[in-house]
Amino acid sequence: MEKKSSSQLKTLLYTQHLTIAQRAFIGTHHKMSAKYLPLYLNEFTFRFNRNGNGNMFKTVLSNAIAA
Repeated sequence: MEKKSSSQLKTLLYTQHLTIAQRAFIGTHHKMSAKYLPLYLNEFTFRFNRNGNGNMFKTVLSNAIAA
């Protein structure tokens, strides 16, 4: 297995995130306008960051009780 340079890894990571975003937009939004693009990106970021946490309610409740 060959070792990739830092710039190659950044390009690969960028490409993977772009592909995930494109698929999310195609599956969720059937028509997009440039006017609302920042809102679409914010929604994508929110969903992507919370994708792996199936116990979100329990986590939020636990954090609220602990605070």
